[in-house]
Amino acid sequence: MTRAVKRLIAAGAAAALLGGVYALLLTHPAPSDEDGATASLTSIDTEDVTNIAVSLRGGEEFSVRCTSDDTGTSYSMRGDKNGAYDQEELSSLLDTVCAVSGTAVDAGDDLADYGLSDEDEVDRITVTQDEDTETTLLFGLHSDALDGVYCRTEDSTDVVFVSSTTADTLLRPQSDYLSLRVLHTYYSLSSDLNRLTVNALSDGTTLTIERRDTSGLEEDQTSAYSDFVITAPKSCDADDDALSDGILGDLQSGLTAQSIAVRKAEADDLAKYGLDNPVSEITLVFENDEDTVLVGKTVDDTTYVMRDGDKTIFACASDSFAFLNEDWTEYRSTKLLAFAKSQLTRAKLTDADGTTHTAKLKYVPADENEDSDTDTMTGTLRGEDLSSEEIDRLYTALTTLYAVTVRDTPADAETLMTLTVKLTDGTSHTVSLAKGGSREYFADVDGSGYRYTLSQSDIDALTDAFGLSD
Repeated sequence: MTRAVKRLIAAGAAAALLGGVYALLLTHPAPSDEDGATASLTSIDTEDVTNIAVSLRGGEEFSVRCTSDDTGTSYSMRGDKNGAYDQEELSSLLDTVCAVSGTAVDAGDDLADYGLSDEDEVDRITVTQDEDTETTLLFGLHSDALDGVYCRTEDSTDVVFVSSTTADTLLRPQSDYLSLRVLHTYYSLSSDLNRLTVNALSDGTTLTIERRDTSGLEEDQTSAYSDFVITAPKSCDADDDALSDGILGDLQSGLTAQSIAVRKAEADDLAKYGLDNPVSEITLVFENDEDTVLVGKTVDDTTYVMRDGDKTIFACASDSFAFLNEDWTEYRSTKLLAFAKSQLTRAKLTDADGTTHTAKLKYVPADENEDSDTDTMTGTLRGEDLSSEEIDRLYTALTTLYAVTVRDTPADAETLMTLTVKLTDGTSHTVSLAKGGSREYFADVDGSGYRYTLSQSDIDALTDAFGLSD
């Protein structure tokens, strides 16, 4: 057979195929409101469903067990694949299968034209209600051109054309329901996390971040403090914004994987992905749960992780674990003093001449205030009454002393001024100030050594609040 003859035969076959597709489109025109009325295949109360059995063309079979109570509906899955399953995706399956509708089709007597005869291979979904009532949906020919699938129930010959969106939701393989959540359950790290320990960062540092204990604070006082504190490698307040933009925000993304690398990992898999000897272990403690995430190799843009005690290896975006290469000091607060205005009872500044300037303040909450039905705060500076605006300015100056830099080794400096504040709980804090460069000061907080560098503008605001401006 010559090459030219082969080309003619191939062209004829292609024409025949295209003609068949065209004929199919003519035989099965896209349903519209004019051609058929809207028809419902299922109308089931989701709370009545106990099981959804899916049997796909090609032999894959699995079932979803649905359990409903006053708290909602939970799901469990049986099939060939083991693992944790995404409850939201299973909820979508339940919602969709309980309300399947489309456009009625005048199918005549030949269901084979729609791939829905008893001899045709079909996709099948059986919905069980209250253990004894079953509805089985059969899905036949799919048309990309018409963007839908022909469907009927097992006990009826009425054909309904349903959208591809509905069919795609219902006819997914079991693997599509596997959860990509590393912890199986969603947690908001900003609101649910109680403690996070990273053991360790790439420089070997173990970092521990804990939610601040506010049990001893009044409700109106908590906003003056950061939500989190750092307890290791050193104890200090955390910068909530830095945490959100850094480690907590990145890890929040990293706890949802891009894909599953291995579903049931063996020893060889752990070695392949660096999880036999993890580069880091991240322990997260929540109100009623504690989990550890093992971090393995990073290859190109992918970091491999797994939940300790599980066998699923997840492939995650490497950017989500870039915080492991950061310095922990990026997350500590640079604010030298933090307290609520209502906690301040005394502020004392000793200037370069050795003169002490003392502000005394008193806060009275509304429920204890005999002279007013609102919270009030009064104060004096060097025995003179302070206005509410002056009190606000003093409080702002005290609580906006921010370190521009933090030194690993304290500077050798001579104290020029000393600031002491006393709070309602009896605690006090002392900030010693020494001149640094031409527009900066060194600060020692509660005996830390002159580790902190402050800008001249912060010192100017402080001295102004004590009435020491030129």
